[in-house]
Amino acid sequence: MSDRVFSNFSAVAASFGVHHDARLKMYRPLTIAMCREAAVPETPPASGYAVVDVAGGTGDVALDVAAALGPGAMVWCTD
Repeated sequence: MSDRVFSNFSAVAASFGVHHDARLKMYRPLTIAMCREAAVPETPPASGYAVVDVAGGTGDVALDVAAALGPGAMVWCTD
């Protein structure tokens, strides 16, 4: 069973990058709104800031938030 799950996931994961830019464009307004609602800083913090993205799917939103927050922040993503 685990081999079949891994095989299915691998087949789907191979195509994640194909539509990355489209997903980023589609989710960016939602990401901005969610960050505002959750009081995530709009500028990179100095250090020690952490965010958890629960039900993060492909991780596109978490990666977008991580890029915006810069190296002073830690973004964890789980699905």
